[in-house]
Amino acid sequence: MGMAGKKMNIKLKVLDKQYPMAILPELEEVYRIGEQELRRRLSELMANKIDGYTDLNYLAMVALDIAAENACLTSDREVSDDADRLIALAARIEERLK
Repeated sequence: MGMAGKKMNIKLKVLDKQYPMAILPELEEVYRIGEQELRRRLSELMANKIDGYTDLNYLAMVALDIAAENACLTSDREVSDDADRLIALAARIEERLK
């Protein structure tokens, strides 16, 4: 996915408001899925009707949840990369010990 491509304009709807975005065409489906997931999570959370919460509070809670999940995925990838490097190093050491 190169960043040099021509962008397209789309509108995503969250909490009854449309947000215009300029994105790469190959990312449109990802953004649409993200929009659906955000709306789904907001709907689930808002069903709890927390006293004094506004739409912004619910949106912030969902954003924090998504950010935490993203941090976990990033951490998991880093651990996986480290494990791959360790396996490769172990193979090299084993080869030299033969």
